[in-house]
Amino acid sequence: MLGTTVSRRRVVPPALGAACGRCPEPGDRRIGDQLLERVDLAMPVSLRATLAALAGALCLGCAILLSGGAAPALAAPSCTPSGAITVCTFSTPGADTFTVPAGVTEASFDVFGAQGGGLPGQSVGGLGGRARAELALAPRATVTVVVGGAGGSIGACDAQETPGAGGVNGGASGGSGFCEGAGGGGASDVRIGGSSLSDRVLVAGGGGGGANRSEGLGDGGAGGGLSGSAGDILAGGGGGGPCERGTGGDQTGTSGSCLPGDGSAGADGTFAGGGGGGGFYGGAGGRSLQGGGGGSGFGPPGVVFETGVRGGDGLVTITYAEPVAYSFTGFFSPVDNPPMLNTVKAGASVPVKFSLAGDQGLGILAAGSPASQRITCDGSAPLDPIEKTATPGSSGLQYNALTDQYTYVWKTEKGWANTCRQLNVKLDDGSDHRASFRFR
Repeated sequence: MLGTTVSRRRVVPPALGAACGRCPEPGDRRIGDQLLERVDLAMPVSLRATLAALAGALCLGCAILLSGGAAPALAAPSCTPSGAITVCTFSTPGADTFTVPAGVTEASFDVFGAQGGGLPGQSVGGLGGRARAELALAPRATVTVVVGGAGGSIGACDAQETPGAGGVNGGASGGSGFCEGAGGGGASDVRIGGSSLSDRVLVAGGGGGGANRSEGLGDGGAGGGLSGSAGDILAGGGGGGPCERGTGGDQTGTSGSCLPGDGSAGADGTFAGGGGGGGFYGGAGGRSLQGGGGGSGFGPPGVVFETGVRGGDGLVTITYAEPVAYSFTGFFSPVDNPPMLNTVKAGASVPVKFSLAGDQGLGILAAGSPASQRITCDGSAPLDPIEKTATPGSSGLQYNALTDQYTYVWKTEKGWANTCRQLNVKLDDGSDHRASFRFR
């Protein structure tokens, strides 16, 4: 697996759902009322108390799961090489990480938000948006990838008690009522430099959830795209005022939910509204009979947006060219290559010089490189003294464009006197380059 899962879908075991009727949200204080409704008052008091205690324990377990308890692990992202190109696909809702391969400095990211929920055969959840961009990367850096989850759908007005749940990554729940609303879809995004909302560099908005409309009206608004679309309503969409119900998210937080990342819940009522979609700024939950607004997208200069193109869960793909091995030449004077055994005074600083056929940046060394280890001194190896050492105090890797050479100043230790060591300069393309030394 390329990274470590940091967010997962939560799944409630059927036994808990059956015991509670519906699993309470964290902090829900209606558990006692639900239990009383399910205990036959004609039973003996002692038996009613026992059943209530047992059901209460099951509901407590349900609440613990909903507040972040054990959950199934995400499926590993799939990375498929095709010639010199590799495509990594993230399709499971939740957060995961992508480690940039050594030598890779940019990649193409294609991000799709998730669809909002709906009423099957009637109102339709808004489709998720799309954002495509080329992003600069640092080799071996960690990129957080978050895939949005589809919003929860609903049944006919008398078919279930609870509104559709919001999708992973910002989707909001539908409103509650006799005709409950569907949940908004979650956004999908890419985060560089951290895993918080402020680290997002590319976002595709989630679609809004549909309202419970048997006439086929009340569809959720499409996810952005630059901006999310407003949810449908029998009497027309939202008026477009600041944070007005049913409007789509934008780039400034003056439309939609006005919340970074999250949509807002649909309005409660006999005919509840659909939930807003997640996004750079989330969509607003719909008013009565109205679908929720879609969330907005976000990206760097050159990003390409599409509004309302993705059904179901979100998706993120990362496409990059496999790095080409460096064209290494060296080592150059004063260091000689094997089988020569360089002789140097222990404690001296040795300039190790080489070329990679151009400036490849200063991030070309593998982690922990250069490194040295003690070796047996070979009395038959030819000896060559180091003619020139580096100035004491200088250190690190440098590049000289005039000579097209890298120089790493290797600081040796006085305690190495009368021993032999081998220096290994390992590059981030996986290649090893060695030279041997005898210390006097």
